Amino acid sequence: MRNRRRTRQDLLAPIYLLVAAFAVLFLVWIFSDKTQLISGVIIVLTMLVSLFCVGYSAMRQYKNVIEDTAESLLMATRAQTDSLTQILNRGAAQSYISRVLKNIDSMTKTAFFLVDLDNFKQVNDMLGHAEGDETLKSAARELRRLFRSTDLVGRLGGDEFVVFLKNFSDEQFVTKKAEAICRALKGTFKSGAQSVTVTCSVGVTIVYNTSVTFDELYRISDASLYKVKNEGKSGYVLTHVQEDNIKSEDYVVVDDI
Repeated sequence: MRNRRRTRQDLLAPIYLLVAAFAVLFLVWIFSDKTQLISGVIIVLTMLVSLFCVGYSAMRQYKNVIEDTAESLLMATRAQTDSLTQILNRGAAQSYISRVLKNIDSMTKTAFFLVDLDNFKQVNDMLGHAEGDETLKSAARELRRLFRSTDLVGRLGGDEFVVFLKNFSDEQFVTKKAEAICRALKGTFKSGAQSVTVTCSVGVTIVYNTSVTFDELYRISDASLYKVKNEGKSGYVLTHVQEDNIKSEDYVVVDDI
C-alpha cells in the first residue's frame, strides 16, 4: 500500500510542475520584454522536458508495481490451486476450513462432505491415466456447479474431494446436496471397447452447537464414507455432531431415491 501511495504522488508531481511552468510563462509574458520572454520560454521548455522525464519515470515505476502485484497474486493462486482440477488443493482447503471452524460461534451450523469416487482405480487400469485425469476434472466441474460460490470445493488428493459449507437452511438442504453429488458424479467412461461406470460414496457431517477441528471432521466423515463403501457404494451416510454427541444415520442408496 505504501508503494502504491508513493507512485500516485509521483504521478501528480508532473502535473504540479506543468501548472507552475505555465504560471511562470504567464508572468514573463506580462512583465518582461522580448529578451526576457525568450529566456522565459527556454526555461519553460526546460521544465517541460524535465516534466516528461519525471512522468515517464513515474509511469514505469507504477507499471512495475502493478506487474509485481499481479505476479504475486498469480503465484499465491497457483500455490492454493490443484493443478489438474483447478479447485483448491488439500493445503488450501484444510487451512480455510480450519480458520472458519476456529472463528465461528458454536451456534453456526456447518456441513462437511467427504466425496470419494467409486471404481476410479479401474478407470486408470483399464482406460488409462489420461481418462482418469478427465474423470477427476469432470468431478471437480460438477461439484463447483452444484454449490454456491461461497461454499468451498477442494481436492484432498487422488479421487477424494471435500465440500464445506455454512449458513444453510436445514438438514434437508444438506441431504439434497448429497443426493445431487451422487447423481452428478455417476457416469460411464469409455475407451475403445472397454468402459467403466463411476459412482461416488459420500460421508456427510453436520455440526452444530459445538466446536470441532478439521481433523475431527475428516475422521468422522471418513468413517461414514467407508460405511457407504462397505454397504454398496453410490450413496451417502449423514452424521450429526452436537455437543460431543455423534449420531450416524442409515446408509442411503441414491439410485433407490
